[in-house]
Amino acid sequence: MALALELGALCLLLGILTGCFCEQCREGAKYSDAIISPNLETMKIMRVPHAVSVLDCTAACCDLSDCDLSWMFERHCYIVSCQRKGNCEPKKMEKVKSSLTFVLRPPQRPSAPLGYGQVLRPMALQGDPSDEVSSLKELSFLSREESPDYPDEYGDTEQNPFRLSLKPEEKEDVNYADWSLLVATENGFNSSGLSDGDKHVDLVRSEEERGPLETPTGANESKGNHITERPGELPEIMLGMMEKSANELGFQPPDETNSTWQEEVLTTSHNPSSSDTLGFLSTTATQTQTSDLRNFMQDDATSLPTGAVFTQATATDQVLLPTSATKDVKELLVSAGDNLQVTLPENDVELHASVVTPFLSESAYSYEWSLMSHPDGYNGEMEGKHTPTLKLSQLPVGAYVFKVTVSAENAFGEGFVNVTVQPAVRINQPPVAIVSPKAQEISFPTTSASIDGNQSTDDTEIASYHWEEIEGPPREKKASADTPVLHLSDLVPGNYTFRLTVIDFSGAANSTEASLRVHEKVDFPPVANAGPNQEISLPCNSVTVNGNQSSDDYEIVSYEWSLSPKSRGKVVAMQGVRSPYLQLSSMQEGEYTFQLTVTDSAEQQSTAEVTVIVQPEKNSPPTAVAGPDKELTFPVQSTVLDGSMSTDDLGIVYYHWENISGPTSVQMEDTDSAVATVTGLHVGTYHFRLTVKDSQGLSSTATISVTVKEESNRPPQAHAGGKHILVLPNNSIALDGSQSTDDQGIVSYLWIRDGQSPAAGDVIHGSDHEAILQLTNLVEGSYSFHLKVTDGKGESDIDMATVEVRPDPKKNGLVELILQVGVGQLTEQQKDTLVRQLAMLLNVLDSDIKVQKIHTYSDISTAVVFYVQNGHPFKVMKAADVAQMLRLQLLKEKPDFLLFKVLRVDTAGCLLKCSGHGHCDPITKRCICYQLWMENLIQRYLNSGESNCEWSILYVTASAFILIVLMAGFVWLCICCCKR
Repeated sequence: MALALELGALCLLLGILTGCFCEQCREGAKYSDAIISPNLETMKIMRVPHAVSVLDCTAACCDLSDCDLSWMFERHCYIVSCQRKGNCEPKKMEKVKSSLTFVLRPPQRPSAPLGYGQVLRPMALQGDPSDEVSSLKELSFLSREESPDYPDEYGDTEQNPFRLSLKPEEKEDVNYADWSLLVATENGFNSSGLSDGDKHVDLVRSEEERGPLETPTGANESKGNHITERPGELPEIMLGMMEKSANELGFQPPDETNSTWQEEVLTTSHNPSSSDTLGFLSTTATQTQTSDLRNFMQDDATSLPTGAVFTQATATDQVLLPTSATKDVKELLVSAGDNLQVTLPENDVELHASVVTPFLSESAYSYEWSLMSHPDGYNGEMEGKHTPTLKLSQLPVGAYVFKVTVSAENAFGEGFVNVTVQPAVRINQPPVAIVSPKAQEISFPTTSASIDGNQSTDDTEIASYHWEEIEGPPREKKASADTPVLHLSDLVPGNYTFRLTVIDFSGAANSTEASLRVHEKVDFPPVANAGPNQEISLPCNSVTVNGNQSSDDYEIVSYEWSLSPKSRGKVVAMQGVRSPYLQLSSMQEGEYTFQLTVTDSAEQQSTAEVTVIVQPEKNSPPTAVAGPDKELTFPVQSTVLDGSMSTDDLGIVYYHWENISGPTSVQMEDTDSAVATVTGLHVGTYHFRLTVKDSQGLSSTATISVTVKEESNRPPQAHAGGKHILVLPNNSIALDGSQSTDDQGIVSYLWIRDGQSPAAGDVIHGSDHEAILQLTNLVEGSYSFHLKVTDGKGESDIDMATVEVRPDPKKNGLVELILQVGVGQLTEQQKDTLVRQLAMLLNVLDSDIKVQKIHTYSDISTAVVFYVQNGHPFKVMKAADVAQMLRLQLLKEKPDFLLFKVLRVDTAGCLLKCSGHGHCDPITKRCICYQLWMENLIQRYLNSGESNCEWSILYVTASAFILIVLMAGFVWLCICCCKR
């Protein structure tokens, strides 16, 4: 009873202190669906039992002065001390039920951190103050004054802090009073004072220390029922302090971990004594809590005791509380051996399990090994899974966690061991230094060079390059560089040696050398080149010789041409004697030799000669050409003889025509010229000869025959071109009658339009009197044209051509837009802008608007006819719909949207059906109704605005008469009623 009163007073005191601290603690940034990487080398984490909401978990964090954030993970609460600013970086994780809440504290808050030597004592089981849960060592938080800043890219963050305040009834619901006792500093002990020699810990307390777990059938029946009915209010065991980083453990989100990892693991401090060992209390299956941080496991020998890893029994092996009697399940302390670390190529391991404090023979225990965590791609083998010794083979690189379960009659226990397989140790190979080129030579005045060391190799990567000049002529500064390529400049003549040293990341080095030789400046004499020998023939007596192919290693400063002594006494005119090009003229037959002298910048000279041979004039006989034979038809009696095509290398100086045969004598004019005229021809064949001579008397002859035939004439045959089909809007065509024929030749063409053809359509360029008839502005209908051809004798022939003009297939989609601008003022650029503006109004692409025609509407207005297509395949939109859309926007909503003022928007053709009682006027685009029909005024002015002929005049008259009678009767009735 006294113990209960002391505990009550302590709870009250801690509640008052907690409330004071809570008033100074505020909720900071919140992150939904986010986790932190629990690196236990740089942070501390503690499990809070019975905190089932974010508010409860945050309040628990506020109770500890060194808590930085509360973590609600899979409906379990953890509080974290971050130690340093960057340790608790939130990380977004999809499909994870996790919430992080940072707390803010003022710098002046009282600090009451728990030390490493303090112990958290949980409340006793509710309803039985004498039964206490084993104490659990509490994690110690470092002192902090302000919460760190964290990124706010994790949605749903709330930066409006508020003071945490829990109502008393809320604290009772979550067993908050128990948690207040957990943060008390009672029964502290110094963890550094634990014994180093005691390797085995007995967690099975005696009946006197902890009391029996059995519930008697009689006296303790009410307690057992109370525990069974309210398992949620039993105190829970917190996670101990874990010291291994989550990165080394391969931390994964809970939904990706092995589903069999359902137990909470407690790792004791190094070398614990049996008296101070912390253990787990077996409770009912409903009280068992599974760990939500399933991958937070110790995988280093430094974080585990030398002998074993101690665990709590699983829920399936917990002691149940039957209504009649229960059995005491003993908790076994199981050792799975020390954590192992092997290095490839060794990949075979044996694990040994044993019961630390066996109370039965070895054969009475059954063993079950299971793999809790392994790296991706694991395909190893396990032998002896049901024996104390587990043999592992073919283990790939990575970290493994194994669990062994040992059970016997009324006894159960588990142990864990980590196995780490390290990659094989790599043997470093030294690098190989390679330079390119190994040796090179340059000549002054070139003073720069480069040596490339990029071809150096290493088994991993070269860490550094270093060039140094180890030999060379004296200079102001020796060459040195730490780059793969050595760039050299300002070199002086001499021999250089450079060393390249390469070092890899393991410190291994290698060197090689490169040599460079810089030669003194050398000036070679020039090389004169007067060009190739040439040969010309009189009367050509001029030529140009070229000496620009002369060369020098530096520069040629002068050229000088002269007549060689070999050609003294020759007559020649020379120009450009001090340039590379020598122009020669007035040369005579013979051989000329010319000498070229070139001088370089060092006054060194070189000479070369070129020979020009002048050949005597050559002459070839001329070639007489009298032209092709001719055929004439009587009564033609004259013709022209043309010999102007005759040729000679020196030129023809003499022509002569003569008649050498024929039925009669003829008269010839200009017989001594290239072109002669012959008259007095009669029926028969005549032969004429042409003689030509050059200036040296060489001659040549040619003959030509002229045949005169009797007159014979056949009528011509006209061919007008047949039938043609034209589809609007293309309204132009050309009819070809040039295929008409006649033996003497056609002298005239005449195209005549048929009287039944439409009158519309224009003949352009007067082509109705030519072989090809050109027509434009044709309209829908069928045209017929007659072609009449006539020859020189007056004979003629007639043929007919037809042109069928079909209507425009896009007729119903043509829209006419009248703009207030002269047709000559509308430019092509403005037209393109107009198309883009129309496309914006109609919500289509620019390419969907096709302008078909632009023509004059009046002196100050222009009509633009276009259609709109859309869809795939393209389909032309109805003109009425397009016109209505444009009228609505251009004439009402956006009158100034286009470049020019819009006067009217309508369909290009009159498409109104007029209700079948009239026809559409193509000019006004309105219906002209038949007799006894009229327009529906309601639809015309109040509805769609479309012109129509829906109303019958008879019906309208009758309806109006009846309406008047009804109104008169109604008025009379009203008057009668008023008189009464």
